[in-house]
Amino acid sequence: MAVKLVHVEHDFRVPVERVFAHLSEHENLGDLFGVRVERLRDGAPQRNGVGSVRRLSLNGIAPFEETVTAYREHQLIEYRITKGTPLNEHHGALRFSRRESGHASHLEYEIRLGSDVPGVAKVVASVLRRRLTRGLARLDGELVARSEADGAQTAATTNGTRLGLVEPPAGSDVTST
Repeated sequence: MAVKLVHVEHDFRVPVERVFAHLSEHENLGDLFGVRVERLRDGAPQRNGVGSVRRLSLNGIAPFEETVTAYREHQLIEYRITKGTPLNEHHGALRFSRRESGHASHLEYEIRLGSDVPGVAKVVASVLRRRLTRGLARLDGELVARSEADGAQTAATTNGTRLGLVEPPAGSDVTST
């Protein structure tokens, strides 16, 4: 059996908590990989933790299931394919860490896969590497934009009250620009 390793690292410009929260949600993985993802079962005690199961497919074609096997909040998610694929070996690990030098967080994503069918592991590894590299860069931009929007919303809030344009009292000399 030919075993291939996909290893992709990415520095994110947002805190590790935001990256982990996004990537631990099964449904968010569809955009990352360009596949349909549906949750089949929640984990325990965390919804996305150990025992949670997701089904991935290419628009309903060639569905397979992944089960989370290890979960440490803001640090680690591991999973393996448990049903429906020509890959007899498939183990994924997402390792999250904080970065203090310019980037807020770091992700190391590793997938080990193998197949008895000649050439399958090589092709799948190539596609996964390309999609992960592009998808993580795109996700970084999306998370930064959300953080900036959240920051602008927070800056416009004082003592829990959202500030808005307020009309000056009638008859005052105050004008707005």
